[in-house]
Amino acid sequence: ALWAGSFDEVLVKLWAPMLLLSFAFSLYLFAAGKTTRLAALGLVVMVVSSPFIALHGIEVYSDLAQGVFGFYAVLAMSEAISGRKSFWALTGLFLALTIFTKEEGLFFAAPFVLSALIFLLFRANPNSERRFRLFQFFAALALIAPWLLFRIYFQLRVGSQGFSVQFHSDVPMQILRNLSTFTNFNVIILFFPILVILNGKPGRELLHLLLPLLAYFLFFVVIYTFAGYYDWFIRGAVFHRNILTLFPALCAVTVLLLRPLMLRKTQ
Repeated sequence: ALWAGSFDEVLVKLWAPMLLLSFAFSLYLFAAGKTTRLAALGLVVMVVSSPFIALHGIEVYSDLAQGVFGFYAVLAMSEAISGRKSFWALTGLFLALTIFTKEEGLFFAAPFVLSALIFLLFRANPNSERRFRLFQFFAALALIAPWLLFRIYFQLRVGSQGFSVQFHSDVPMQILRNLSTFTNFNVIILFFPILVILNGKPGRELLHLLLPLLAYFLFFVVIYTFAGYYDWFIRGAVFHRNILTLFPALCAVTVLLLRPLMLRKTQ
């Protein structure tokens, strides 16, 4: 818009549909490689037909951007855990982008950083390789350091209000009600717990992706139940925007849950 010499609403919002198309195409390729083309196509159709995704695909909120960067971080970490060790650098880079994009990105990245650290310290070998992969991961992640230092220097605090403890017992049930409808995110969130149960005991590799996502979701449960952000929660759309920041990553983990189920079916 600045290059054109005047404000243009279409140009300003152009990045959002491009980001959504990038996410949809990448999700299809990832799912097709792990399952079948038909299953991948079905998953992408369900994702892009989700009303909230479609809305934010033409709006300029940063929630979709953080969600897509989180999606790529999960994809990269999945490949790194599977043995493609050069992907540790990409994992760190995309986690850094989630932190830069939105304040919530810090709380998305933190459990994934811890998960990656545990994996690299206790599962990577030999020692020389472990040190190199740790360097790759944290060197890429450190690109966010100037932004964090900028925030600290100018005292830009996280959150729009001070912290206060206020218990609201109705929040967990309201969250379940919000997520048990097809209104905003279609059927994927509703059936995700069922896929987890049907998948049986998850492998260690899957746990390194599943548990950080769960920790990020519980972060929202805690702040709305205990931390005095109840007024934001009852506005409705704010909570759904929070879920949008983890929804793309949830789709990636859904593919990893579908893979063993489909392999069992063909045997």
